[in-house]
Amino acid sequence: MKTTPTNWKLAVVLLGLFVAAGARAAQPEPVSVLDLVNRSQDAVQREELDAALDLARQATVQDAGYAAGWRQLGAVQLRQRDYVAAAETLAVARSLDSQNASLLRDLSAAQWQSGQTNAAIETLAAACQIDPDKPAAWRDLAAWRQAAGQTEAALASYQKAVELDPKNANAWRDLGWLLWSFGRRDEAIAAFDSAIRNGLKTRRELAIQLVAQQ
Repeated sequence: MKTTPTNWKLAVVLLGLFVAAGARAAQPEPVSVLDLVNRSQDAVQREELDAALDLARQATVQDAGYAAGWRQLGAVQLRQRDYVAAAETLAVARSLDSQNASLLRDLSAAQWQSGQTNAAIETLAAACQIDPDKPAAWRDLAAWRQAAGQTEAALASYQKAVELDPKNANAWRDLGWLLWSFGRRDEAIAAFDSAIRNGLKTRRELAIQLVAQQ
């Protein structure tokens, strides 16, 4: 059959479409930012922290407004004990998701480990206000406040911790020592008694310290 100009043009168009379709098929599908975060989390589980860090960084580049990407990057930096970088990264995540108590707890840990004592206390206190039912967070807040000399605030935090978790022997012990330092000996002894009744494993050391304090 004789090829007409029209048939020739149609063949060229069809050939172009075929080539373009092949080129598209050869290109990998774009990876979503959520998939990057999930893959980073999987890599952390496998202890492949360098790969996890790279994937999390890709997520923040792909969508700088996605809080979960910044949080995952900060979480990997925490695992790598790069506390200064983690604090900076998680602060960005907080600016995008300020009411996420779990995120704030991670940020406070990075701040505390990097020497940002006051910032860590303020951040953890904010987390405890948003999600007040985490006794471990209240106990950490109490310990940090006590270390910073904020003893009255520390006392209130310890009391909240034992209120939420009355079977935590160590929290009762720590509360007891703080009460003892205030000279509130009867209350301190009651707290120590609660610690022992809930299985305190350092009874002998506690007894020795108490005798030494007399």
